[in-house]
Amino acid sequence: MFLCYSRQDREDVQRLREQLADKGFNAWIDLSDILPSAKWREAVADGIRRSDALLFVVSPDSVRSEVCAEEIDLAVQYGKRVIPLLHRPVPREDMPKALTAHHWTEGGDLDELVRVLGLDLQRAHTHTVLLVQAYEWSVNGRRRSALLRGRNLRNARRWLAGSTADEVPTPTELHREYLARGRAVAHQRRGLAALFMALLTTVSLLVGFSRVEEAHQTHSRKLATRAEDALKDQLALGLLLGREAADERPTVEARRALLTALRTRPRMVRFLDALAGVPAGDRVEPRNHLPLAVRPGGRLLAIPVRGGVRLVTLPTGRPAWTVRGLGGTPAFSPDGRWLAVATGTDPGKVELVDVARRRVTERLTVPQSHGRPNPGNDLLPVVSGTAVAFSADSASVALAGNDNTLRIWNLKNRTWGGPLKGHDQTFVSGTGPDTNHVNTVAYSPDGRFLVSGDWKGDVLVRDARTGRLLKRLRAATGEKPLVKDVRTLTFHPRGSYLAAGTGYGALTVWRTKDWVRVVDPVAGDDTGADRNVVDTVAFSPDGGTLVTGGWTKGALLRRVGGSWDVIGERLPRDELSGTSAVFVDQGSSLIWGVRGTGTLAVWDVHGPGPLGQIVRGSPGNAVAVAVGLGSREPVASGGADGTITTGGLTLRHELTGEPGDVSLRSLALSRDGRTLYSAADDGSVNTWDTSTGHRRAHWSLGTMTTAITFGDHGRLLATAPYGDHYRLVVRTVADRKTLLDVPAGPYNVRNLAFSADGSLLAAGTEGGTVVLVDVAKVRVLGTLRGHRDYVRGLAFSPDGKLLATASDDATLALWDVSERRRLTDWIPGHVGKALSAAFSPDGSLLAVGGERGRVLLVDVGSRRALGPALTSDTAPVPCVGSPCGPVRDLVFSRDGKHLVSVTNAAHEIWGLTPKGEVGKVVDPSSVTLPGATLWSTDLTAWSRAACVRAGRALTGAEAHRFDTGDPLPCSP
Repeated sequence: MFLCYSRQDREDVQRLREQLADKGFNAWIDLSDILPSAKWREAVADGIRRSDALLFVVSPDSVRSEVCAEEIDLAVQYGKRVIPLLHRPVPREDMPKALTAHHWTEGGDLDELVRVLGLDLQRAHTHTVLLVQAYEWSVNGRRRSALLRGRNLRNARRWLAGSTADEVPTPTELHREYLARGRAVAHQRRGLAALFMALLTTVSLLVGFSRVEEAHQTHSRKLATRAEDALKDQLALGLLLGREAADERPTVEARRALLTALRTRPRMVRFLDALAGVPAGDRVEPRNHLPLAVRPGGRLLAIPVRGGVRLVTLPTGRPAWTVRGLGGTPAFSPDGRWLAVATGTDPGKVELVDVARRRVTERLTVPQSHGRPNPGNDLLPVVSGTAVAFSADSASVALAGNDNTLRIWNLKNRTWGGPLKGHDQTFVSGTGPDTNHVNTVAYSPDGRFLVSGDWKGDVLVRDARTGRLLKRLRAATGEKPLVKDVRTLTFHPRGSYLAAGTGYGALTVWRTKDWVRVVDPVAGDDTGADRNVVDTVAFSPDGGTLVTGGWTKGALLRRVGGSWDVIGERLPRDELSGTSAVFVDQGSSLIWGVRGTGTLAVWDVHGPGPLGQIVRGSPGNAVAVAVGLGSREPVASGGADGTITTGGLTLRHELTGEPGDVSLRSLALSRDGRTLYSAADDGSVNTWDTSTGHRRAHWSLGTMTTAITFGDHGRLLATAPYGDHYRLVVRTVADRKTLLDVPAGPYNVRNLAFSADGSLLAAGTEGGTVVLVDVAKVRVLGTLRGHRDYVRGLAFSPDGKLLATASDDATLALWDVSERRRLTDWIPGHVGKALSAAFSPDGSLLAVGGERGRVLLVDVGSRRALGPALTSDTAPVPCVGSPCGPVRDLVFSRDGKHLVSVTNAAHEIWGLTPKGEVGKVVDPSSVTLPGATLWSTDLTAWSRAACVRAGRALTGAEAHRFDTGDPLPCSP
């Protein structure tokens, strides 16, 4: 404590100090505690600060002392307890005002004084300690290091919170400021610590994410490699692994693998040497036919040899066993128990083989008509793969007799049924127009119908249970009799169709519910020994594909139903022609008997997936396309003759000149899609209302152009006028005001392209150069050189930083626009001359169109092609002609999920579309030839297409083998 007293009371105060020391109290007095060199006032103030209380010794001298009054004021300023101790009586009115509110203690009562001093001593001591620390902090630059922290700060704040304004000692403003600053700094420290920890955590997470992402990318590339490897012999697996790779991470490799799988054509997977080890002398001479049969379930294949029938296991083709006997046309019963062989070397002989026991259990002789020639049975096993047929319940077998009747063998009763008549009874030796014999028989899958076909083109439909004749059909028509020959009959797996193949390339299909012909026969070449016979007709197990073929041409695949379109191209390598085919692997593969070799070829039958669809009503000879930015994203496509289609309307941009001399060149849709702009190289420009098809405006430049194009959604029009002086002119479409007119260099301009915002213009020339123009500043920026031929394709990236140029020299180049520097160039394979280019809205993809009707997708970041080119044969309407028409224009949809290309994918349109009046709508039915194709560029759509084409999802075993995790489901 600090003792405040008068010097006249010094001796008494000294004794008091000693007494208090005996009681455990340390008292500070100026008698002994002030060094001679110390500044007295500073020492006294420091003593009061460091004391828990001020004990004022009351006497007439002390109350009059200015020094004592000053010490009391300091104690009050510092919030100290002030305890008056009465030593000598003093009138109360003479007491200092600071003491009048305090309880006095009698000087002689030491115990009472000790009791008063001990009241709330800990709180008073805390007040002192904190005051000293706060004072030193305030006079020493208020350093952060002098502030309280941690537990000390928390204890001090609890002390401050527990102090009230009417209690002494009272916290001072210095106390509050000191602790508030300590708290603020503590918050900052915690914030910095939290920030540091957050940064450390973020860095750790980023490093972790980077490693995880790298692992995902690596696994995606690994799956992509596995997918492309699987395409060599397992298309379905390649498709599914491709979509798994893309789902893992859409790397370039994954997208490439998926698109490659989707674009894989029908192809020969391998040769199946099923007759390995059979001596040449024991093989059936397969000059015209090598009949095949596959057991239900697809695990066993029957092939005739000269000593019987060889059975091989699938898919390996390894020999299983051989049935000794007479070789001929094999047929399995629907339940897989029986194998029937209609022999060729011994007419009228049929062998029944118990497949489980691997032996012939019955040798039958088909009843013959005595004294009649037998051309049917002599030729039957050679000509038709359906010369023998089991009923749907596997209870009977149907064959033809030599008298053009049908004979039915009942397996249970082991008896022949009576002859079923109805075919023309003409018996002349040989195969001339005046003879007839039954070639083929077939039961419907539901067991209702029994059909048979003969040499003269008749197909008889019978009730399979009673044998009653229900319908007589004609397989072919025409004056040439040999076109009528019915070689084979096959029912659709669900019995909804019956297909017939003839000896001169004609296919006929009937709908069985009403026996209406749905595919009319079109006879092939019927002259010479190499006529295109159709000796095999087979439906896939799912009923979606029909294959036809003969011994002069390879197999042809058709889509079942609708228009029965040919799927892709004929299976390539026509030298691998044959006359029998069976589906295996649930219809994903086709085994083809190769003519003249006895060898079997295994084909993938699916072909390219349908990634594209024809834009309805688009002109055949299409040269320009535009896509709007409105909610409906309308598509407009224009033909060279001025025919334009958009939103179900057909418009006519009237051209000045002869067809072929002038052409429509450019289309543009306004941002809202309500206005269409069209321009032709004769200098004519039209503005159309897309809702009504009426022309709003028409104007002419007054001169021919070598190139013309719209920019900024029809706001700008750039032209290269035809003439001796090559120039570039840009106008505003609304008011036709000329914005710039600059020289184009020494070469004719063949194509023009604006950047997305219309600020830049690129002009491709005949000299292989590209002129860059700043439209806003009305000046030529420079000339890009490097191509060796016409530059026809131009496209700016969405941000205007890159420029793609495509040339007749079959190269594609990418340029840095600001530096006018060539970044890279490559030759897009299988595209030929590159004629058009377009960037996707996000700039990640570049589409390149070529002269051969192909569109190549390129990943801009890696400069790598994403698989094979898209061609129009993947669209519902196959490309007619070889090569297909050139791809003149390309444009992506706003969301980047589709790409529209225009090409002469069908025929020339000249003379086919009637000319309408200018500004009038032409009848849409007059424009039937497709020229614009809408391609899917969406990875999600590719994944769905892979599922459709594979026909299944990845199995659990396959997922485990390739470490894909849970396999992706194939949703409908």
